[in-house]
Amino acid sequence: MQYSGATLLPHPSLTHQSTPAYVTSNGQNLRPRATKSPPLSCCHEFQPHRLHSARRAYSEMRRATLSTLSAFAAWLLSAGILPRRSLARQKEPGKLATEEQPTVLSVPLHWEAGGFYLSFSLSGSDTKFLAVADTGSPFMLVAKCLRKDCPSYCAEVGCFGGEGQQSDLPDTIEGYASGLVEIQWRRYGSVRFPGSTLTGNAITLENLQFGVQGKVMGFGGTGKAVFFGLIRDHMSDVKTSFLEQTPFRALSVDLRQPGLELMSLATTTALLRPDGWFDKALPYLPLLDPRRWGDPVKHYAAIAKKLLVGGETVLSAADAAEARPRKILCIFDTGTTGACMTPSLFEAFNTIAQQGARAGLAFRRAKQLDVIFELSDGQEQAFKMYTGQHPAYGLGLDLVTPIDEMAWAGVGPPASLANYKVPGAVPDERPFEDVMLLGLGFLVGNVQFSTQSETSSPSCSDRTKQK
Repeated sequence: MQYSGATLLPHPSLTHQSTPAYVTSNGQNLRPRATKSPPLSCCHEFQPHRLHSARRAYSEMRRATLSTLSAFAAWLLSAGILPRRSLARQKEPGKLATEEQPTVLSVPLHWEAGGFYLSFSLSGSDTKFLAVADTGSPFMLVAKCLRKDCPSYCAEVGCFGGEGQQSDLPDTIEGYASGLVEIQWRRYGSVRFPGSTLTGNAITLENLQFGVQGKVMGFGGTGKAVFFGLIRDHMSDVKTSFLEQTPFRALSVDLRQPGLELMSLATTTALLRPDGWFDKALPYLPLLDPRRWGDPVKHYAAIAKKLLVGGETVLSAADAAEARPRKILCIFDTGTTGACMTPSLFEAFNTIAQQGARAGLAFRRAKQLDVIFELSDGQEQAFKMYTGQHPAYGLGLDLVTPIDEMAWAGVGPPASLANYKVPGAVPDERPFEDVMLLGLGFLVGNVQFSTQSETSSPSCSDRTKQK
């Protein structure tokens, strides 16, 4: 799912941290920006759409899914692809955490209702909460049940029961690509992950800010629980993310093998090291920081070299005479099941797919999506959407839908676009025509996605091409 956060009141700075400078891949300083919400069957991206009034300021955000890439930099992410044979499992637990062996928390994931879910608990409660592991949003959320079937629903996914303490932050409305949710902010939450394993020193995750999700407006899809956001960095007017309150500096989401899906968090960037999960001499896919173009959060994103629909290249709409491939910013989003596109790209997708079907292609082949990226060494890497019924995950991985609102990318109602504000600076001119969310249909079964953060000068972790 893609998160598009919207706050009721303006927030000039984060409650948990000031507004530090961020370094982009081209060395520019960048002020931080915004965050996210819960899971749907296709669209889930955290994108702030700010609707300013005397009392309200809305922020949008979108999600990014990762199970195929790797990244590494000074609060900036770079990604790459790991072949099955280059990946090694964690070392034996019980050893001290050092730069060579960081403390690693590994949390099992399981598939249901169109997404990968994790379980967690909060201190002062025996409730086990269920949430979608979401690389497209930043917040840790729990649900407040407003349904008619609360006893059965809460027994299945876990519901808010007074955990933590009320904070001094006002309630907000946070937006996702598919709707808005009311959030009450709590503090002093201590988090545990049942069934997880820890390698290295013990870690206590306590005194955390989290959100209680109330009324949901405008959502569709099959997701049944809230999102557990795995985006760390954001603009200054976005609430505190889960990861920025923790000592973790590296994230890995492994969706290569059904039944063994895993999310790992590590305290140092040594999580992805030459003797471990990848070879630094191998090529990688660099990720970009889309906040420079107005995105409220630092989605895991890269610009595609080209997009194929049924084997046909989608051409630029800006200059049809040159017949060059359309530039598309792709967001890797584990909260999205299939793919979501800005309206002009969705229209082009439909047109090409229909033309292919009329020319005799089976419709499944006519709508096949292949996204081509250029790796650090100049080689090409293709992400192919899984079509049809998956033996482990069923139907829905090839669902393609349009994005109705993404104000920072110029998509949405006129009022939303007119009122969208970027804190701190005027965004750079966008070097792409459209935005596309690459969901689980592009990620399952092939590769592992990993990201790292550093406080030193930018450097990229390397990845190998998928097999």
